[in-house]
Amino acid sequence: MEKIITTIEARMGSTRLPGKMGMEIYPGLPALGAVIERLKRSRYLDDIVVATTVDQKDNILVEIAERFGAKVFRGSEEDVLGRVVGAGEIYKADILVLVTGDCLCISPKLIDEGVKFFLENEYDMVSNCIIDTYPIGIDLQVVSFKALSKSYEMAKTYPFCEDPNNFEHVNYFISRHPEIFRIYHYPAPKKYNRPDIRLALDTELDLKFLKIIYKYLYPKNENFDIEEIIEFLNGEGQKFLEQYKKGKIDD
Repeated sequence: MEKIITTIEARMGSTRLPGKMGMEIYPGLPALGAVIERLKRSRYLDDIVVATTVDQKDNILVEIAERFGAKVFRGSEEDVLGRVVGAGEIYKADILVLVTGDCLCISPKLIDEGVKFFLENEYDMVSNCIIDTYPIGIDLQVVSFKALSKSYEMAKTYPFCEDPNNFEHVNYFISRHPEIFRIYHYPAPKKYNRPDIRLALDTELDLKFLKIIYKYLYPKNENFDIEEIIEFLNGEGQKFLEQYKKGKIDD
């Protein structure tokens, strides 16, 4: 039986929104806790691992991870690929589901669909992040640990080692070398094909928008998923989406 783990790349040292992973998205629910809560609803994940850094400012993320029932791996701040590979080694992963901490609306249903597809086919990576069809932040990245480890070893060789993107973005090397790795782009069905919607946490404006989504949807259904988000933004929340796209949300 292959072991499937998910890694959540998270740190407090964001340049655009410092401390974002510890910020409350809903009363009593920090951003990182929200991501962990959603991932725990997946049927396929054996372990949820917060892959954070050795910097002391990230100690708070270790506390949040443990409070919400996730495991932890700490590594380099700059070498994110190495950090995730390290987590995979420690927790003996065969398959990794890659998640960035800013995906506060990550879909456990989509992850389960993607993992099932991965298990039934012969790809090194299944991803919806190479060509955007789903709302931004509803990410799916399933990769074999063997392929990810290979990408890391290759990235450390010349001339690849001169490109910092190979280390800052976990799927960067694989996605740019389809001649080496078998990659499948997982497209959104028509009802979810909304790349105009952004659901990722990078700025104060993003935080304000995501807080609105949680304020309206979380009390009614803590398990809200893509369908409920799109339904809300097509109806009652459409005004907030329009304001968000214009760069200012009214209080």
